[in-house]
Amino acid sequence: MKLMRRGSGLEHAAPDSNMIGDRLDDFIGSWSAEKAADFDNAVAVFEEIDAEQWQ
Repeated sequence: MKLMRRGSGLEHAAPDSNMIGDRLDDFIGSWSAEKAADFDNAVAVFEEIDAEQWQ
């Protein structure tokens, strides 16, 4: 977190300031609603529990 604060220019911000803002958006990126839905659909199988494996 210290590196993120330093990289975002908040190293010398008020101690109680936990907000990073939008300075890291280019680094982190963001997904469109369509890309997020595609990802959710692709990993949905990992949310399923196979009851036979837990016996």
